[in-house]
Amino acid sequence: MKIGILGAGRMTEALSGHWVRAGHQIMIAGRSPEKAARLARELGARSGTLAEAAAFAEIVLLAVRHEGVDSTLAGAGAANETLANKVLIDCNNAVEIKRFTLVRPDEGSLA
Repeated sequence: MKIGILGAGRMTEALSGHWVRAGHQIMIAGRSPEKAARLARELGARSGTLAEAAAFAEIVLLAVRHEGVDSTLAGAGAANETLANKVLIDCNNAVEIKRFTLVRPDEGSLA
């Protein structure tokens, strides 16, 4: 499978390493292109822009902190349907990192 990953943090590192070893084609993109490229090299994956990863993929993993979801999806071209008809795996946790408490905007949920 072709898996595009939007985010270059710990969840990306943990999941994509397994997918690379299983023989899947992986493209990692992040809000920090240098960090994404470095991680991709370490794991034996490709790197690209957010939009390139979205276009490349059959399946997309969204793995960014909650405050980066909107800008990441915008950078990936979601408004232009780059994610249409693709499986989207959202491994987001809406937590405030310092106190590890749930973030609930307007008492709603991240979903």
